[in-house]
Amino acid sequence: MDNLGDYFKSFFANISTLLTFTYLGSLAYKYILYRVPVNWMKVLYILLSIAAGWLSMLYGARLTPSVIFDLRFVPILAAPLFLSRPSHIMLIGIGIGLTRLSFGLDHAAWAGFGNMVILGIVTALTSELLKRTSLRQTVRILLLILIVNLFNVANIAILGVYPVATYLIELAPLSGTAGLFFSFFFTFILHDFKADFLRREALNKTNQELAEQFRLAEERTAELQQIHDELEVKNEELVAASRYKSEFLANMSHELRTPLNSMLILSQFLAENQNGTLSEEEIEFAGIIHSSGQDLLTLINDILDLSKIEAGHMSITPGEVNVSEVVEAMTRTFEPVAAQKGLYFHIRSTGVPDIIHTDEQRLQQILKNLLSNAFKFTKRGGVTLTFYIEMDAKGLQHPAAAIRDTGIGIRADKREQIFEAFYQADGTTSRKFGGTGLGLSISRQFARLLGGEIRLTSEEGTGSTFTLLLPSSSLSGQERELRQLVDDAKLPRLTPLSSPLPEESNR
Repeated sequence: MDNLGDYFKSFFANISTLLTFTYLGSLAYKYILYRVPVNWMKVLYILLSIAAGWLSMLYGARLTPSVIFDLRFVPILAAPLFLSRPSHIMLIGIGIGLTRLSFGLDHAAWAGFGNMVILGIVTALTSELLKRTSLRQTVRILLLILIVNLFNVANIAILGVYPVATYLIELAPLSGTAGLFFSFFFTFILHDFKADFLRREALNKTNQELAEQFRLAEERTAELQQIHDELEVKNEELVAASRYKSEFLANMSHELRTPLNSMLILSQFLAENQNGTLSEEEIEFAGIIHSSGQDLLTLINDILDLSKIEAGHMSITPGEVNVSEVVEAMTRTFEPVAAQKGLYFHIRSTGVPDIIHTDEQRLQQILKNLLSNAFKFTKRGGVTLTFYIEMDAKGLQHPAAAIRDTGIGIRADKREQIFEAFYQADGTTSRKFGGTGLGLSISRQFARLLGGEIRLTSEEGTGSTFTLLLPSSSLSGQERELRQLVDDAKLPRLTPLSSPLPEESNR
């Protein structure tokens, strides 16, 4: 080969062989070997690199029957792109060197073997040193290619495959230039192939993760749908259970009231002792029976009311309510209670019109429950019922009724829980003061049905104030608006600007 063009033609055929072999290896990995474990993949890569070096020699340019010029060192140059351990790179150099011996055991073959071993060591050490620098990867590859090609030229000259002077003057400028060019070409093609391979791997991994997330999302959706269906079934069961409970309580209340009313009438008749035939002790026993029967009847009525509210069957009938009549009813009911316990009972009205619009029966039921509680838990002082007008943040006026007592008060952490059904602020109160804990729960439900709310302020040991706040429509007389509030069971959250309650001078 006398000119550079001949070397380029020979080395181009050489590099085409290597590229074809590399492409076939890529296809094999893509469709067959992609599931092979990593360690086995490294072994396969080393074997394929050695095979590529052998193919390069097989299609190399023969200057003499024993001297072959080719690109067998290129697979060693490309190895650092895929292998991280220097020993693996050295192993490729040794393997390619051994395949050179398959073309004949002469001086040129042993020189070729030695050259490949040296180039494997040089590539491994140089690559390891360049990794520790801050140079970009492209610059590191360029330096590695340049250094290895220089060593290749030096090795051929030193090992005496060809006369040194002739090689350095005539062959090295041609073969070295062609070898440098094609090693750059091949190495950067593999570098781009690796980058594309890594991108494809990252994309595959992302697709697998997305597929897994999609699968988990589908499973979660199926679970949620199953939970939703189960909740629907449970809801239907609860509705049916609530309906059965309401029907049962309604029937039982009727069945219980009939014999209970007879017991009340007879026990009252005995307690009056109109015939004078009973002793004092027997009269006392009859009174206890009558009192206990009254308590039982009250409990039955409370449970029935609560069940009707929960089932949505409680009827509300808004209409005109005379406040003075309500005052008289509360006075008749609770003045005897106050006198019996030695407490004062005052009723006041400040700025409330004579007529308001609400359900009179439920209003009186709320006031009776709140007043009963106030007297029950008050030993000294008394109870005050005040009707007044309260202004909210929007400037709307609301009729209100506040029941203030001087009783035992309620702890801060119990003020919300006492409105729960069958709840006692203190487990001992049911034994000390009696009661079932239904009154406040029923009162709050009634207040909501009327479109209002019940607020509580209390301090343990000094007393409590329960305030019933009715909607502003109770003053305006707008029946349609009031009925709409009742139908929707709205509970306006009212923020008072001031509290016009007068102070109780007798406390």
